[in-house]
Amino acid sequence: MEQLTTPKLIEADVVTPAENWFLYWKTSPSLWETKLREYPGPNPIFVPIYWALHSEYSDHYDFGQIKPETDLFKLIQVAQQVGRELVFLVQMSPVPFLINGGIPSYLARTISLNKQGLAISCLDNQQKINRLYTFYDPRVFQSYRKFVWNLGQYFKENKIENKIYGLDSYRIEDDFIVSYFMDHSSVFENGFARYLQQLSESEPEKIKQLEENALYSKTLKKDYSDLIGNLYHDAVSEVFGHKWNGVLKTCFIGGGSKDLFKRSQDNWEVEKSYFHPLMKAVVNGYYPTTLLLHHSIKNKSFGKLLKDLVSSAFVQAYLNNDYIEDELNLSFQPMVFFEVVDNGEDFFNLSQKIEDSGLIQFFKSQFAWSYKISRNKKIVIEEMSPQKMYFFFGERLDLSKLNSLIKLFLNGYKIFIDINGLDDKLRKRLDSFYTENSISIEKINYITNLDKASLGEGLILTYDSAKLKESSPIKRIGFWEKIMKYLEVKNLQIEADEDVEYFWKVRSSNTYELNYEEIRRVSFYNPSSYKRKARVVSASNFALIKSLDQVNAEAKSTPIGIDINLLPGGSVSLDFGYYEA
Repeated sequence: MEQLTTPKLIEADVVTPAENWFLYWKTSPSLWETKLREYPGPNPIFVPIYWALHSEYSDHYDFGQIKPETDLFKLIQVAQQVGRELVFLVQMSPVPFLINGGIPSYLARTISLNKQGLAISCLDNQQKINRLYTFYDPRVFQSYRKFVWNLGQYFKENKIENKIYGLDSYRIEDDFIVSYFMDHSSVFENGFARYLQQLSESEPEKIKQLEENALYSKTLKKDYSDLIGNLYHDAVSEVFGHKWNGVLKTCFIGGGSKDLFKRSQDNWEVEKSYFHPLMKAVVNGYYPTTLLLHHSIKNKSFGKLLKDLVSSAFVQAYLNNDYIEDELNLSFQPMVFFEVVDNGEDFFNLSQKIEDSGLIQFFKSQFAWSYKISRNKKIVIEEMSPQKMYFFFGERLDLSKLNSLIKLFLNGYKIFIDINGLDDKLRKRLDSFYTENSISIEKINYITNLDKASLGEGLILTYDSAKLKESSPIKRIGFWEKIMKYLEVKNLQIEADEDVEYFWKVRSSNTYELNYEEIRRVSFYNPSSYKRKARVVSASNFALIKSLDQVNAEAKSTPIGIDINLLPGGSVSLDFGYYEA
Protein backbone atom coordinates (compact mmCIF):
# COMPACT_ATOMS: atom_id res chain seq x y z
CA MET A 1 0.00 0.00 0.00
CA GLU A 2 1.31 3.48 -0.84
CA GLN A 3 2.75 5.50 2.05
CA LEU A 4 -0.04 7.92 2.92
CA THR A 5 1.96 10.31 5.08
CA THR A 6 4.01 12.44 2.69
CA PRO A 7 6.16 15.01 4.50
CA LYS A 8 7.74 16.06 1.21
CA LEU A 9 5.32 18.56 -0.33
CA ILE A 10 4.79 19.05 -4.03
CA GLU A 11 4.12 22.64 -5.05
CA ALA A 12 0.40 23.37 -5.48
CA ASP A 13 -0.44 19.72 -4.90
CA VAL A 14 -2.50 20.43 -1.80
CA VAL A 15 -3.89 23.85 -2.61
CA THR A 16 -5.96 23.72 -5.78
CA PRO A 17 -6.42 27.18 -7.37
CA ALA A 18 -9.99 28.39 -7.77
CA GLU A 19 -11.45 25.09 -6.59
CA ASN A 20 -10.66 25.00 -2.86
CA TRP A 21 -10.00 21.28 -2.42
CA PHE A 22 -7.79 20.24 0.49
CA LEU A 23 -6.29 16.73 0.55
CA TYR A 24 -5.32 16.44 4.20
CA TRP A 25 -3.38 13.16 3.84
CA LYS A 26 -0.96 14.75 1.38
CA THR A 27 0.97 16.58 4.07
CA SER A 28 1.98 16.41 7.70
CA PRO A 29 -0.59 17.69 10.22
CA SER A 30 2.07 20.11 11.46
CA LEU A 31 1.69 21.95 8.14
CA TRP A 32 -2.11 21.99 7.97
CA GLU A 33 -2.30 25.52 9.36
CA THR A 34 0.25 26.81 6.84
CA LYS A 35 -1.56 25.28 3.89
CA LEU A 36 -5.06 26.29 5.01
CA ARG A 37 -3.94 29.91 5.30
CA GLU A 38 -3.25 29.86 1.56
CA TYR A 39 -6.95 29.50 0.77
CA PRO A 40 -8.41 32.92 -0.08
CA GLY A 41 -12.00 32.48 1.09
CA PRO A 42 -14.86 33.19 1.41
CA ASN A 43 -15.70 29.86 -0.22
CA PRO A 44 -15.78 26.75 1.95
CA ILE A 45 -12.91 24.32 1.52
CA PHE A 46 -13.81 20.87 0.18
CA VAL A 47 -12.26 18.05 2.20
CA PRO A 48 -12.82 14.59 0.67
CA ILE A 49 -12.67 11.88 3.34
CA TYR A 50 -10.24 9.14 2.30
CA TRP A 51 -11.99 5.88 3.22
CA ALA A 52 -8.89 3.69 2.71
CA LEU A 53 -6.77 5.93 4.93
CA HIS A 54 -9.16 5.55 7.86
CA SER A 55 -9.76 1.80 7.41
CA GLU A 56 -6.64 -0.08 6.34
CA TYR A 57 -8.10 -3.46 7.24
CA SER A 58 -11.54 -4.89 7.92
CA ASP A 59 -13.49 -3.56 10.92
CA HIS A 60 -10.66 -1.21 11.89
CA TYR A 61 -11.20 2.55 11.92
CA ASP A 62 -8.58 5.18 12.67
CA PHE A 63 -9.57 8.78 13.37
CA GLY A 64 -6.36 10.03 14.95
CA GLN A 65 -5.77 7.15 17.35
CA ILE A 66 -2.82 5.76 15.34
CA LYS A 67 -1.92 8.00 12.40
CA PRO A 68 -2.01 11.76 13.12
CA GLU A 69 -3.10 12.58 9.56
CA THR A 70 -6.43 10.80 10.19
CA ASP A 71 -7.42 13.21 12.99
CA LEU A 72 -10.30 15.10 11.35
CA PHE A 73 -11.25 16.84 14.60
CA LYS A 74 -7.78 18.38 14.82
CA LEU A 75 -8.09 19.46 11.18
CA ILE A 76 -11.35 21.24 12.02
CA GLN A 77 -9.74 22.97 15.00
CA VAL A 78 -6.86 24.19 12.84
CA ALA A 79 -9.32 25.48 10.22
CA GLN A 80 -11.27 27.37 12.89
CA GLN A 81 -8.06 28.99 14.15
CA VAL A 82 -7.32 30.43 10.71
CA GLY A 83 -10.95 31.32 9.96
CA ARG A 84 -11.64 28.74 7.26
CA GLU A 85 -14.83 26.73 6.76
CA LEU A 86 -14.47 23.04 5.93
CA VAL A 87 -17.09 21.03 4.05
CA PHE A 88 -16.56 17.27 4.11
CA LEU A 89 -17.18 15.02 1.11
CA VAL A 90 -17.97 11.32 1.57
CA GLN A 91 -17.49 9.30 -1.61
CA MET A 92 -20.53 7.51 -3.03
CA SER A 93 -18.72 6.10 -6.06
CA PRO A 94 -15.14 5.32 -7.12
CA VAL A 95 -13.01 8.47 -6.87
CA PRO A 96 -10.46 8.83 -9.71
CA PHE A 97 -7.76 10.77 -7.83
CA LEU A 98 -7.39 8.12 -5.10
CA ILE A 99 -5.62 4.76 -5.18
CA ASN A 100 -8.13 1.95 -5.89
CA GLY A 101 -10.77 4.65 -6.34
CA GLY A 102 -10.64 5.33 -2.60
CA ILE A 103 -11.70 1.93 -1.28
CA PRO A 104 -9.46 -0.01 1.16
CA SER A 105 -7.04 -2.49 -0.41
CA TYR A 106 -8.75 -5.46 1.28
CA LEU A 107 -11.88 -4.66 -0.79
CA ALA A 108 -10.08 -4.04 -4.10
CA ARG A 109 -11.05 -7.33 -5.76
CA THR A 110 -13.01 -6.64 -8.94
CA ILE A 111 -11.85 -3.93 -11.32
CA SER A 112 -14.52 -1.69 -12.84
CA LEU A 113 -14.86 -2.18 -16.59
CA ASN A 114 -16.20 0.19 -19.23
CA LYS A 115 -18.66 -0.90 -21.90
CA GLN A 116 -15.76 -2.04 -24.11
CA GLY A 117 -14.62 -4.39 -21.35
CA LEU A 118 -11.50 -2.37 -20.52
CA ALA A 119 -10.40 -1.51 -16.99
CA ILE A 120 -11.51 1.94 -15.86
CA SER A 121 -8.31 3.74 -14.89
CA CYS A 122 -7.28 7.35 -14.41
CA LEU A 123 -4.04 9.27 -14.49
CA ASP A 124 -3.56 11.59 -11.52
CA ASN A 125 -1.72 14.91 -11.54
CA GLN A 126 1.63 13.15 -11.02
CA GLN A 127 1.06 10.71 -13.92
CA LYS A 128 0.32 7.79 -11.63
CA ILE A 129 -2.40 5.40 -12.77
CA ASN A 130 -5.27 4.70 -10.39
CA ARG A 131 -7.34 1.63 -11.15
CA LEU A 132 -10.93 1.82 -9.99
CA TYR A 133 -12.83 -1.05 -8.39
CA THR A 134 -16.51 -1.89 -8.55
CA PHE A 135 -19.01 -0.62 -5.99
CA TYR A 136 -21.50 -3.38 -6.93
CA ASP A 137 -19.71 -5.97 -4.80
CA PRO A 138 -21.95 -6.62 -1.75
CA ARG A 139 -18.82 -6.83 0.41
CA VAL A 140 -17.88 -3.28 -0.61
CA PHE A 141 -21.31 -1.99 0.33
CA GLN A 142 -21.36 -3.77 3.69
CA SER A 143 -17.93 -2.34 4.55
CA TYR A 144 -18.98 1.09 3.30
CA ARG A 145 -22.03 1.08 5.54
CA LYS A 146 -19.90 0.15 8.56
CA PHE A 147 -17.37 2.85 7.74
CA VAL A 148 -19.88 5.69 7.39
CA TRP A 149 -21.59 4.56 10.61
CA ASN A 150 -18.27 4.75 12.49
CA LEU A 151 -17.50 8.07 10.81
CA GLY A 152 -20.88 9.35 11.95
CA GLN A 153 -20.20 8.19 15.51
CA TYR A 154 -16.85 9.99 15.44
CA PHE A 155 -18.56 13.21 14.33
CA LYS A 156 -21.21 12.78 17.02
CA GLU A 157 -18.73 12.09 19.84
CA ASN A 158 -16.64 15.13 18.91
CA LYS A 159 -19.71 17.32 18.33
CA ILE A 160 -18.63 18.08 14.77
CA GLU A 161 -21.29 20.12 12.96
CA ASN A 162 -19.55 20.72 9.62
CA LYS A 163 -21.65 20.14 6.52
CA ILE A 164 -21.46 16.78 4.77
CA TYR A 165 -21.96 16.20 1.04
CA GLY A 166 -21.90 12.98 -0.93
CA LEU A 167 -19.17 12.95 -3.58
CA ASP A 168 -20.61 11.51 -6.80
CA SER A 169 -17.89 11.31 -9.46
CA TYR A 170 -18.26 11.69 -13.24
CA ARG A 171 -16.08 11.88 -16.34
CA ILE A 172 -16.62 12.78 -20.00
CA GLU A 173 -16.61 9.95 -22.55
CA ASP A 174 -17.36 10.59 -26.23
CA ASP A 175 -18.99 13.92 -25.43
CA PHE A 176 -21.29 12.42 -22.76
CA ILE A 177 -20.98 12.86 -19.01
CA VAL A 178 -20.69 9.38 -17.48
CA SER A 179 -20.73 8.23 -13.86
CA TYR A 180 -17.74 6.39 -12.40
CA PHE A 181 -20.27 4.36 -10.44
CA MET A 182 -21.52 2.56 -13.54
CA ASP A 183 -19.40 -0.36 -14.70
CA HIS A 184 -19.67 -3.59 -16.71
CA SER A 185 -17.69 -5.96 -14.52
CA SER A 186 -18.66 -9.57 -13.84
CA VAL A 187 -19.87 -8.50 -10.38
CA PHE A 188 -22.23 -5.99 -11.98
CA GLU A 189 -23.50 -8.53 -14.52
CA ASN A 190 -24.09 -11.16 -11.82
CA GLY A 191 -26.00 -8.65 -9.71
CA PHE A 192 -28.01 -7.56 -12.74
CA ALA A 193 -28.95 -11.19 -13.44
CA ARG A 194 -30.32 -11.50 -9.90
CA TYR A 195 -32.19 -8.21 -10.41
CA LEU A 196 -33.85 -9.60 -13.56
CA GLN A 197 -34.87 -12.71 -11.63
CA GLN A 198 -36.59 -10.51 -9.05
CA LEU A 199 -38.30 -8.49 -11.80
CA SER A 200 -39.67 -11.67 -13.36
CA GLU A 201 -41.66 -12.14 -10.16
CA SER A 202 -42.51 -8.54 -9.22
CA GLU A 203 -42.78 -6.81 -12.62
CA PRO A 204 -43.07 -9.49 -15.33
CA GLU A 205 -44.18 -6.92 -17.91
CA LYS A 206 -40.63 -5.50 -17.92
CA ILE A 207 -39.16 -8.93 -18.64
CA LYS A 208 -41.65 -9.34 -21.47
CA GLN A 209 -40.59 -5.98 -22.90
CA LEU A 210 -36.95 -7.10 -22.64
CA GLU A 211 -37.74 -10.27 -24.57
CA GLU A 212 -39.37 -8.20 -27.30
CA ASN A 213 -36.62 -5.58 -27.45
CA ALA A 214 -33.06 -6.49 -26.43
CA LEU A 215 -32.09 -2.81 -26.31
CA TYR A 216 -34.41 -2.41 -23.32
CA SER A 217 -31.64 -4.02 -21.26
CA LYS A 218 -29.83 -0.67 -21.30
CA THR A 219 -32.75 0.90 -19.45
CA LEU A 220 -32.97 -1.96 -16.96
CA LYS A 221 -29.24 -1.81 -16.31
CA LYS A 222 -29.57 1.90 -15.59
CA ASP A 223 -32.45 1.14 -13.21
CA TYR A 224 -30.35 -1.49 -11.44
CA SER A 225 -27.41 0.89 -11.19
CA ASP A 226 -29.66 3.60 -9.72
CA LEU A 227 -31.04 1.09 -7.22
CA ILE A 228 -27.57 0.20 -5.92
CA GLY A 229 -26.48 3.85 -6.01
CA ASN A 230 -29.43 4.77 -3.81
CA LEU A 231 -28.27 2.23 -1.22
CA TYR A 232 -24.97 4.10 -0.87
CA HIS A 233 -26.79 7.43 -0.79
CA ASP A 234 -29.17 6.29 1.93
CA ALA A 235 -26.37 4.70 3.97
CA VAL A 236 -24.48 7.98 4.33
CA SER A 237 -27.39 10.45 4.37
CA GLU A 238 -29.22 8.62 7.17
CA VAL A 239 -26.11 8.56 9.36
CA PHE A 240 -25.43 12.29 9.21
CA GLY A 241 -29.00 13.57 9.48
CA HIS A 242 -29.17 17.38 9.62
CA LYS A 243 -25.48 17.70 8.68
CA TRP A 244 -26.25 16.05 5.33
CA ASN A 245 -26.51 18.69 2.59
CA GLY A 246 -27.00 16.57 -0.51
CA VAL A 247 -24.78 15.33 -3.33
CA LEU A 248 -21.93 17.15 -5.06
CA LYS A 249 -22.08 15.86 -8.64
CA THR A 250 -18.45 16.36 -9.60
CA CYS A 251 -17.03 16.07 -13.10
CA PHE A 252 -13.31 15.27 -13.16
CA ILE A 253 -11.69 17.01 -16.12
CA GLY A 254 -9.12 14.74 -17.78
CA GLY A 255 -10.69 11.60 -16.34
CA GLY A 256 -11.95 9.90 -19.51
CA SER A 257 -10.45 6.81 -21.14
CA LYS A 258 -9.18 8.83 -24.11
CA ASP A 259 -7.64 11.30 -21.67
CA LEU A 260 -5.70 8.43 -20.10
CA PHE A 261 -4.13 7.58 -23.45
CA LYS A 262 -3.37 11.18 -24.44
CA ARG A 263 -1.98 12.16 -21.05
CA SER A 264 0.30 9.10 -21.02
CA GLN A 265 2.30 10.51 -23.92
CA ASP A 266 5.48 12.57 -23.54
CA ASN A 267 3.68 15.87 -24.10
CA TRP A 268 1.14 14.85 -21.53
CA GLU A 269 -0.78 18.03 -20.76
CA VAL A 270 -2.29 19.96 -23.67
CA GLU A 271 -4.56 22.66 -22.26
CA LYS A 272 -6.58 22.91 -25.46
CA SER A 273 -7.97 19.44 -24.69
CA TYR A 274 -9.70 20.58 -21.51
CA PHE A 275 -11.57 23.73 -22.53
CA HIS A 276 -14.60 21.93 -23.93
CA PRO A 277 -14.93 19.39 -21.08
CA LEU A 278 -14.78 22.19 -18.51
CA MET A 279 -17.40 24.24 -20.37
CA LYS A 280 -19.60 21.18 -20.87
CA ALA A 281 -19.52 20.29 -17.18
CA VAL A 282 -20.51 23.79 -16.08
CA VAL A 283 -23.30 24.20 -18.66
CA ASN A 284 -24.78 20.82 -17.70
CA GLY A 285 -24.89 21.59 -13.99
CA TYR A 286 -21.92 19.54 -12.74
CA TYR A 287 -19.30 20.85 -10.35
CA PRO A 288 -16.03 20.72 -12.32
CA THR A 289 -12.65 19.94 -10.83
CA THR A 290 -9.16 19.70 -12.31
CA LEU A 291 -7.68 17.63 -9.47
CA LEU A 292 -6.39 15.11 -12.03
CA LEU A 293 -4.46 17.74 -14.00
CA HIS A 294 -0.96 18.99 -13.28
CA HIS A 295 -0.93 22.39 -11.59
CA SER A 296 1.25 23.96 -14.33
CA ILE A 297 -1.61 23.83 -16.83
CA LYS A 298 -3.68 26.07 -14.58
CA ASN A 299 -1.21 28.93 -14.94
CA LYS A 300 -2.19 29.43 -18.58
CA SER A 301 -5.36 30.56 -20.35
CA PHE A 302 -7.09 27.39 -19.16
CA GLY A 303 -6.51 28.54 -15.60
CA LYS A 304 -8.15 31.85 -16.47
CA LEU A 305 -11.21 30.00 -17.81
CA LEU A 306 -11.30 27.88 -14.66
CA LYS A 307 -11.21 30.99 -12.48
CA ASP A 308 -13.92 32.67 -14.57
CA LEU A 309 -16.29 29.71 -14.46
CA VAL A 310 -15.71 28.36 -10.96
CA SER A 311 -16.09 31.77 -9.33
CA SER A 312 -16.93 32.48 -5.72
CA ALA A 313 -20.54 33.23 -6.67
CA PHE A 314 -20.73 29.98 -8.67
CA VAL A 315 -19.57 27.96 -5.67
CA GLN A 316 -21.92 29.71 -3.25
CA ALA A 317 -24.91 29.36 -5.57
CA TYR A 318 -24.10 25.70 -6.28
CA LEU A 319 -23.91 24.79 -2.60
CA ASN A 320 -26.66 27.03 -1.24
CA ASN A 321 -30.15 27.19 -2.74
CA ASP A 322 -30.93 30.15 -0.48
CA TYR A 323 -27.93 32.17 -1.65
CA ILE A 324 -28.95 35.82 -2.23
CA GLU A 325 -26.68 38.22 -4.08
CA ASP A 326 -26.03 41.88 -3.51
CA GLU A 327 -28.20 43.73 -6.04
CA LEU A 328 -25.24 45.83 -7.18
CA ASN A 329 -22.89 42.85 -7.53
CA LEU A 330 -24.95 40.32 -9.41
CA SER A 331 -22.95 37.38 -10.70
CA PHE A 332 -22.85 35.91 -14.18
CA GLN A 333 -24.20 32.44 -14.92
CA PRO A 334 -23.69 30.29 -18.04
CA MET A 335 -26.01 31.52 -20.78
CA VAL A 336 -28.13 28.59 -21.94
CA PHE A 337 -30.72 29.23 -24.65
CA PHE A 338 -31.64 25.64 -25.50
CA GLU A 339 -32.08 22.29 -23.78
CA VAL A 340 -32.56 19.03 -25.67
CA VAL A 341 -34.42 16.54 -23.47
CA ASP A 342 -34.62 12.76 -23.81
CA ASN A 343 -37.20 11.47 -21.34
CA GLY A 344 -37.96 8.01 -22.71
CA GLU A 345 -37.61 4.68 -20.94
CA ASP A 346 -35.72 2.43 -23.35
CA PHE A 347 -32.57 2.88 -25.43
CA PHE A 348 -32.53 5.86 -27.76
CA ASN A 349 -29.69 7.10 -29.98
CA LEU A 350 -29.92 10.73 -28.95
CA SER A 351 -26.65 11.74 -30.62
CA GLN A 352 -27.78 10.43 -33.99
CA LYS A 353 -31.21 12.02 -33.64
CA ILE A 354 -29.96 15.55 -33.04
CA GLU A 355 -27.36 15.14 -35.77
CA ASP A 356 -29.98 14.00 -38.31
CA SER A 357 -32.07 17.10 -37.62
CA GLY A 358 -29.08 19.45 -37.86
CA LEU A 359 -29.67 20.70 -34.32
CA ILE A 360 -26.24 19.91 -32.92
CA GLN A 361 -24.47 21.44 -35.92
CA PHE A 362 -26.59 24.58 -35.60
CA PHE A 363 -25.94 24.90 -31.87
CA LYS A 364 -22.18 24.51 -32.28
CA SER A 365 -21.99 27.01 -35.13
CA GLN A 366 -24.31 29.70 -33.77
CA PHE A 367 -24.71 29.14 -30.02
CA ALA A 368 -21.52 27.44 -28.83
CA TRP A 369 -21.90 26.30 -25.20
CA SER A 370 -25.29 27.98 -24.94
CA TYR A 371 -27.14 24.66 -25.05
CA LYS A 372 -27.33 21.51 -22.96
CA ILE A 373 -28.45 17.94 -23.50
CA SER A 374 -30.21 16.12 -20.68
CA ARG A 375 -31.78 12.74 -20.01
CA ASN A 376 -34.68 13.11 -17.59
CA LYS A 377 -37.44 10.52 -17.29
CA LYS A 378 -39.72 13.01 -15.58
CA ILE A 379 -40.71 16.51 -16.69
CA VAL A 380 -40.52 18.66 -13.55
CA ILE A 381 -41.64 22.23 -14.16
CA GLU A 382 -39.90 23.49 -11.01
CA GLU A 383 -36.55 22.45 -12.49
CA MET A 384 -37.13 24.24 -15.80
CA SER A 385 -36.80 27.84 -16.95
CA PRO A 386 -39.21 29.83 -19.18
CA GLN A 387 -36.17 31.65 -20.58
CA LYS A 388 -35.02 28.48 -22.38
CA MET A 389 -36.35 26.66 -25.43
CA TYR A 390 -36.88 22.93 -24.88
CA PHE A 391 -36.66 20.22 -27.54
CA PHE A 392 -38.52 16.92 -27.11
CA PHE A 393 -38.81 13.83 -29.32
CA GLY A 394 -42.26 12.55 -30.26
CA GLU A 395 -41.28 8.89 -30.22
CA ARG A 396 -40.24 9.30 -26.55
CA LEU A 397 -43.57 10.77 -25.42
CA ASP A 398 -46.57 9.10 -23.87
CA LEU A 399 -49.89 10.70 -22.90
CA SER A 400 -48.67 11.74 -19.46
CA LYS A 401 -45.55 13.41 -20.85
CA LEU A 402 -47.48 15.14 -23.62
CA ASN A 403 -49.87 16.53 -21.01
CA SER A 404 -46.84 17.80 -19.08
CA LEU A 405 -45.63 19.61 -22.21
CA ILE A 406 -49.07 21.17 -22.66
CA LYS A 407 -48.89 22.35 -19.05
CA LEU A 408 -45.50 23.92 -19.75
CA PHE A 409 -46.98 25.65 -22.80
CA LEU A 410 -49.84 27.06 -20.70
CA ASN A 411 -47.26 28.38 -18.23
CA GLY A 412 -45.39 30.36 -20.87
CA TYR A 413 -42.70 27.85 -21.85
CA LYS A 414 -41.35 27.41 -25.38
CA ILE A 415 -41.49 23.81 -26.58
CA PHE A 416 -40.24 22.13 -29.78
CA ILE A 417 -41.59 18.65 -30.55
CA ASP A 418 -40.12 16.42 -33.24
CA ILE A 419 -43.25 14.62 -34.48
CA ASN A 420 -41.27 11.90 -36.25
CA GLY A 421 -42.40 8.74 -34.45
CA LEU A 422 -45.14 10.48 -32.45
CA ASP A 423 -48.05 8.12 -31.84
CA ASP A 424 -51.19 8.99 -33.86
CA LYS A 425 -53.28 9.08 -30.68
CA LEU A 426 -50.95 11.69 -29.23
CA ARG A 427 -51.13 13.75 -32.41
CA LYS A 428 -54.91 13.73 -32.13
CA ARG A 429 -54.67 14.68 -28.46
CA LEU A 430 -52.52 17.70 -29.36
CA ASP A 431 -54.85 18.72 -32.20
CA SER A 432 -57.92 18.42 -29.97
CA PHE A 433 -56.23 20.55 -27.32
CA TYR A 434 -55.72 23.30 -29.91
CA THR A 435 -59.34 23.04 -31.06
CA GLU A 436 -60.86 22.95 -27.57
CA ASN A 437 -58.93 26.04 -26.53
CA SER A 438 -59.39 27.96 -29.82
CA ILE A 439 -55.64 28.13 -30.37
CA SER A 440 -54.82 29.05 -33.95
CA ILE A 441 -51.96 27.32 -35.74
CA GLU A 442 -49.49 29.15 -37.95
CA LYS A 443 -48.04 26.87 -40.61
CA ILE A 444 -44.56 27.38 -42.03
CA ASN A 445 -43.33 25.25 -44.92
CA TYR A 446 -39.56 25.25 -45.36
CA ILE A 447 -37.84 21.86 -45.87
CA THR A 448 -40.29 20.44 -43.32
CA ASN A 449 -43.72 21.55 -42.18
CA LEU A 450 -43.48 23.51 -38.96
CA ASP A 451 -46.65 24.24 -37.00
CA LYS A 452 -46.52 27.05 -34.48
CA ALA A 453 -49.08 27.37 -31.68
CA SER A 454 -48.86 30.37 -29.36
CA LEU A 455 -50.64 31.50 -26.22
CA GLY A 456 -49.19 34.48 -24.41
CA GLU A 457 -45.49 33.74 -23.95
CA GLY A 458 -46.03 30.02 -24.52
CA LEU A 459 -45.07 28.32 -27.78
CA ILE A 460 -45.38 24.80 -29.18
CA LEU A 461 -43.57 24.20 -32.45
CA THR A 462 -43.73 20.83 -34.19
CA TYR A 463 -41.40 19.68 -36.97
CA ASP A 464 -40.42 16.41 -38.67
CA SER A 465 -36.73 15.46 -38.37
CA ALA A 466 -37.15 12.80 -41.07
CA LYS A 467 -37.66 15.57 -43.62
CA LEU A 468 -34.65 17.47 -42.33
CA LYS A 469 -32.49 14.35 -42.54
CA GLU A 470 -33.17 14.16 -46.29
CA SER A 471 -31.69 17.63 -46.85
CA SER A 472 -28.03 18.67 -46.90
CA PRO A 473 -26.18 19.67 -43.69
CA ILE A 474 -26.02 23.28 -44.87
CA LYS A 475 -29.78 23.39 -45.45
CA ARG A 476 -30.43 21.90 -42.01
CA ILE A 477 -28.40 24.63 -40.34
CA GLY A 478 -30.12 27.19 -42.57
CA PHE A 479 -33.50 25.87 -41.45
CA TRP A 480 -32.73 26.44 -37.78
CA GLU A 481 -31.19 29.84 -38.50
CA LYS A 482 -34.42 30.96 -40.16
CA ILE A 483 -36.57 29.56 -37.36
CA MET A 484 -34.56 31.31 -34.64
CA LYS A 485 -34.57 34.55 -36.58
CA TYR A 486 -38.34 34.22 -36.99
CA LEU A 487 -38.69 33.64 -33.23
CA GLU A 488 -36.40 36.61 -32.56
CA VAL A 489 -33.81 34.64 -30.62
CA LYS A 490 -31.02 37.18 -30.49
CA ASN A 491 -27.36 36.92 -29.72
CA LEU A 492 -24.19 38.41 -31.09
CA GLN A 493 -22.41 36.48 -33.83
CA ILE A 494 -18.81 35.46 -33.21
CA GLU A 495 -16.21 35.03 -35.95
CA ALA A 496 -13.04 33.47 -34.56
CA ASP A 497 -9.91 31.60 -35.59
CA GLU A 498 -10.12 27.87 -35.03
CA ASP A 499 -7.96 27.82 -31.89
CA VAL A 500 -9.89 30.58 -30.12
CA GLU A 501 -12.26 29.44 -27.38
CA TYR A 502 -15.11 31.58 -26.10
CA PHE A 503 -17.88 31.26 -23.56
CA TRP A 504 -21.07 33.26 -22.93
CA LYS A 505 -22.46 34.17 -19.52
CA VAL A 506 -25.42 36.32 -18.51
CA ARG A 507 -26.78 38.19 -15.51
CA SER A 508 -29.70 40.46 -14.70
CA SER A 509 -29.21 44.20 -14.96
CA ASN A 510 -28.77 46.09 -11.69
CA THR A 511 -30.40 49.37 -10.61
CA TYR A 512 -27.83 51.39 -12.58
CA GLU A 513 -28.41 49.42 -15.79
CA LEU A 514 -32.16 49.74 -16.20
CA ASN A 515 -31.80 50.60 -19.89
CA TYR A 516 -30.89 46.95 -20.45
CA GLU A 517 -32.90 43.76 -20.07
CA GLU A 518 -29.77 41.84 -19.13
CA ILE A 519 -25.98 41.93 -19.37
CA ARG A 520 -24.19 39.34 -21.49
CA ARG A 521 -20.49 38.64 -21.13
CA VAL A 522 -18.39 36.82 -23.69
CA SER A 523 -14.88 35.74 -22.72
CA PHE A 524 -12.19 34.84 -25.26
CA TYR A 525 -9.17 32.59 -24.65
CA ASN A 526 -6.20 31.67 -26.82
CA PRO A 527 -4.64 28.37 -25.71
CA SER A 528 -2.43 28.15 -28.82
CA SER A 529 1.20 29.21 -29.26
CA TYR A 530 0.32 31.69 -32.00
CA LYS A 531 -1.43 35.03 -32.36
CA ARG A 532 -5.12 34.61 -32.95
CA LYS A 533 -8.06 36.86 -33.87
CA ALA A 534 -11.77 37.01 -33.20
CA ARG A 535 -14.60 39.41 -33.94
CA VAL A 536 -17.93 40.18 -32.32
CA VAL A 537 -20.20 41.29 -35.17
CA SER A 538 -22.31 44.36 -34.43
CA ALA A 539 -26.06 43.81 -34.13
CA SER A 540 -29.13 45.75 -33.16
CA ASN A 541 -30.34 45.51 -29.55
CA PHE A 542 -26.80 45.22 -28.19
CA ALA A 543 -24.45 47.87 -26.81
CA LEU A 544 -20.86 47.37 -25.67
CA ILE A 545 -20.53 48.40 -22.03
CA LYS A 546 -16.88 47.61 -21.34
CA SER A 547 -13.93 45.31 -21.92
CA LEU A 548 -12.22 43.79 -18.90
CA ASP A 549 -9.65 41.28 -17.68
CA GLN A 550 -7.36 41.86 -20.66
CA VAL A 551 -4.33 39.58 -20.53
CA ASN A 552 -2.06 39.66 -23.59
CA ALA A 553 -5.07 40.79 -25.59
CA GLU A 554 -6.48 43.86 -27.32
CA ALA A 555 -10.08 44.79 -28.17
CA LYS A 556 -10.85 47.51 -30.74
CA SER A 557 -14.18 48.92 -31.93
CA THR A 558 -14.69 49.02 -35.69
CA PRO A 559 -17.68 49.98 -37.87
CA ILE A 560 -18.64 46.31 -38.17
CA GLY A 561 -17.98 45.10 -34.64
CA ILE A 562 -15.33 44.52 -32.00
CA ASP A 563 -12.03 43.08 -33.21
CA ILE A 564 -10.07 40.96 -30.75
CA ASN A 565 -6.33 40.27 -31.03
CA LEU A 566 -5.00 37.56 -28.74
CA LEU A 567 -1.36 36.75 -28.10
CA PRO A 568 -0.47 33.20 -27.00
CA GLY A 569 -2.18 32.56 -23.67
CA GLY A 570 -4.20 35.75 -24.07
CA SER A 571 -7.72 36.34 -22.79
CA VAL A 572 -10.26 39.14 -22.59
CA SER A 573 -13.92 39.60 -21.68
CA LEU A 574 -16.53 41.94 -23.16
CA ASP A 575 -19.78 43.02 -21.50
CA PHE A 576 -22.77 43.87 -23.69
CA GLY A 577 -26.09 45.28 -22.63
CA TYR A 578 -29.13 43.73 -24.32
CA TYR A 579 -32.19 45.94 -24.75
CA GLU A 580 -35.57 45.57 -26.43
CA ALA A 581 -36.04 47.62 -29.59
